Amino acid sequence: MTTQTPINDFIHQLTHHESLRVRRIQQGVPALQRLIAVAQGETHQAAHCRRFLLSLYNSFEWPFDMRRLRALDPDLQQAALAVIELDWAGHEIHTHLHGGDEIFQDFWERETPPLPETD
Repeated sequence: MTTQTPINDFIHQLTHHESLRVRRIQQGVPALQRLIAVAQGETHQAAHCRRFLLSLYNSFEWPFDMRRLRALDPDLQQAALAVIELDWAGHEIHTHLHGGDEIFQDFWERETPPLPETD
């Protein structure tokens, strides 16, 4: 019988959190790529995806009204939730993409001026 010591407990927690981080990346990066592909379009869904992604990129400049999330198709809603989890993985969202800075700068320019997300 093994006894749980503080160090064993710590190592277990560390291992658990690392496995969560890896899972978030494995599921989140494809979801991020899906949202990026949609956001590069010209539809209402694209505009909602751009605003969602910009809110993760810079929430102070780009607040996000949750009604936009409800306006997305169900598969895009699920992708957005996976990207939120990816954002918890310890890296800024744009760093998960090759050319991420340029992609988000393009979205920034397309959505400028930022509109207040209020009622």
